[in-house]
Amino acid sequence: MRLPMLYRRVGEEEWNRGTTENISASGVLFVGGRDLETAAPVEMTVTLPPEVSGTAAVEVICLGQVVRRAPAPRTGGVELAATIREHRLARRE
Repeated sequence: MRLPMLYRRVGEEEWNRGTTENISASGVLFVGGRDLETAAPVEMTVTLPPEVSGTAAVEVICLGQVVRRAPAPRTGGVELAATIREHRLARRE
């Protein structure tokens, strides 16, 4: 499922844009423009549209850790895989 997302290393102020490639309850694979090192703690937000969530748009706010990284030749960015250690949901109007 390709959805726009934001991510940043925990403690940083600036968010980076990315796109999910695959997401589950335990982790997310995404492509972004900024690389993060393996084992970096990461914050991520993904907005699930109403057609996916079944209700209003829902923002999923996650904390996790980068577990894998590789070049993303198609976009010129980086492909990152991160665990999802904690998450919370926020309904968007």
